[in-house]
Amino acid sequence: MENSSLENNQPALQQTDVSSSANAQSVVVEQCPEFPFFGAWYPDARCIDGNLHDMDKCDEDGRLYEAGEYNPCPFCRQDEFIERYIDEENGVTKADVLSHIESIKLRWG
Repeated sequence: MENSSLENNQPALQQTDVSSSANAQSVVVEQCPEFPFFGAWYPDARCIDGNLHDMDKCDEDGRLYEAGEYNPCPFCRQDEFIERYIDEENGVTKADVLSHIESIKLRWG
């Protein structure tokens, strides 16, 4: 399995720049897919600047709380994700982590 960056395969979202209503332009914003990560069966992780945030940890208006711990995104920070979750003492190899990333991509990406 090739260890390549997934940055170029991210879906693009169209958003309107509303900084000036007279000059409103459509801009492309890259967004990694949401997926289950923090223990839920449904997508509960959102990537913000390469760090996964728990979407269940938000205020009553839906604003996400700051992430307490750095969890690299497997889509845009794949190498960091691999390094963080390899645990050879417990039998989790690089191949295992890559396989997990591929399963996330297939289901949620």
